[in-house]
Formats: sequence, structure tokens, C-alpha cells
Amino acid sequence: MRELIEGLVIEVDKNIAKVKLTGHSGCENCGSCSGQNEGIQSAHNSIGAKPGQRVFIKVENNNFLKAAFIMFVLPLLVIVTGLIIAELSSGILQISSVIPDTMGVVIGGVISVLTVKHFDKHIQLTQTLPIIVSIINNKA
Repeated sequence: MRELIEGLVIEVDKNIAKVKLTGHSGCENCGSCSGQNEGIQSAHNSIGAKPGQRVFIKVENNNFLKAAFIMFVLPLLVIVTGLIIAELSSGILQISSVIPDTMGVVIGGVISVLTVKHFDKHIQLTQTLPIIVSIINNKA
């Protein structure tokens, strides 16, 4: 989902602008400005907006489901998979399932933490900033 948000350019550094956002309809759950009426957001400035100009920025809101899946569902699936593998291996080895189950859950938990950290670094490296799509006025 894409949303256009109005804002005021307050600073420009090369092709990145800091834009003071004004309140918008989805402010409570948009995530761009921490749910406040106003916030400051960095945005790609490929159109050359200057400080003092009012602009529209385009924000992508579709990363919330991915992040929720990676943070909550994926670790649960990995831990349960570790538990199932441990349970099956204890049946094959004909030993008490307490130690293998515990090890399966611990190993699944470690794999989950490492996976979440990997995706977190990946998202930080590839995170796309909002883009300034148009200038509303040219008073600067």
C-alpha cells in the first residue's frame, strides 16, 4: 500500500532530504512518523526540492506484515520444527525425549535469533526511504 504524505523540507544533504511531516489520515498506524501528528522523515530527493518547500512524499506501508512474520511467526515455526525433529530422533534412537526435545527447542531458538538478526541487518541495508514525488510550492 502506498500513501502520499505532505511535508515541509527542512534540510537537504545531497539527494536525501529531511521532511517534517504533517498529520495525515493514517497517522495512528502508518509508522513513518511514530504515530505522532508531526515527525521528521528522511526521503529520497531526486526532484531537487529545497528547504522551505512543501512536498508530497510517497511512503510504502507493505513492510509491516513481512516484519511481523519474521519477528513472530518464523521463530515459532523454527522452534516447533526443532521440537518435531528432536521428538522423531528420540523415537528412532529409543531414548527419553526430554533431552532431545530440550536441545531441539534450544537449537531452534538459537536459529530463530540468528535468522531474525540476519533479516534485521538485511532490512536496514535495503530499507527503501520514502520518495519525494512532487513539490507543492516553490517559495524557497
